[in-house]
Amino acid sequence: QPKESEDKEPSRPSSGNEGMDESKILREERKAGTVVLQINNHKVSVNGALKWVDKDNKNVVPYIENDRTMVPLRFISEALGAEVEWVAESRTINISLDETNISMQIDNKEYTIGDETKEMDVAPVIREDRTMVPLRFVSEALNKSVYWNGATSIVVIAPLDKPWDDKDPVAQQLMTDTLMMFRWFDEEAYGN
Repeated sequence: QPKESEDKEPSRPSSGNEGMDESKILREERKAGTVVLQINNHKVSVNGALKWVDKDNKNVVPYIENDRTMVPLRFISEALGAEVEWVAESRTINISLDETNISMQIDNKEYTIGDETKEMDVAPVIREDRTMVPLRFVSEALNKSVYWNGATSIVVIAPLDKPWDDKDPVAQQLMTDTLMMFRWFDEEAYGN
C-alpha cells in the first residue's frame, strides 16, 4: 500500500496569480508589451511601470506635428524591444527588431524597411537634443498596433494580438489606471 504522500498529485509551480481575481489577471496580461503615453507629458507607462520619456530631461515629451505624434526614437524603439544605432556622419538612424530593419535620416521623409524605400508624412527631427519620429510609423513598422484617444490625448502601442479600442473594458480600465498613475506621480514628486 502506497504511503499517503505518494497518493497526492505533485504540486504545480506557483504562477504568481493565486488569489488574484480574473479581471486583475487580464489587466496584468494586457500590460505586457504595451506602452501608454500622453501628449505633452513626460511620464509614460511601459509594461505597466511608470517611467519618464527621457530620464535626463523632463522637457522631452510626445508632441503633435502636422497631425502626427512625435516621440523620441530611442525611447519608443527600446520600449518596444528594438535596438537603435546612430550614425553621426550621415545623421542616419538604424532600428532593428527581429527580422525588421529600418533606416532613416534626420530631415528626410524617405526611409527604408529592408530593401524597400517608402515615405513618411513627417520627417525625423532633432528637438531637445533628441531624435523625434512619428510614433505610428515606428510602431507599425515594428509590427505593433496603435490606439489614439483624442479625449485624453493618450496613445497606446500594443502587440498586434492585444490591440486596444474604445469597446474593450479591460483596455479602458487600464487607461483609467494609467491616467490616475500619471496624476499621482506628479502630486507625489512635485507637490502639485
